[in-house]
Amino acid sequence: MAITLHLTPEQEAKLRSVATQLKVSPEALAEAAVRDLLALPDDSFLKVAQAIVEENRQLYRRLSAGPEGGAS
Repeated sequence: MAITLHLTPEQEAKLRSVATQLKVSPEALAEAAVRDLLALPDDSFLKVAQAIVEENRQLYRRLSAGPEGGAS
């Protein structure tokens, strides 16, 4: 399976920096991170996944509120 990741410039810079330190490509590092996440025991994976979903939910709420923080 091939996927596309949408990273902030800061996240991309961090991914590239860590990949450089480990002497791997950013793509290989991202693939390894996903594999590690999926290898967690089911309850640990679910906790991490739920935290990520909640963070995204909060981000989308802030984005939909517009630049002034009010509903459009």
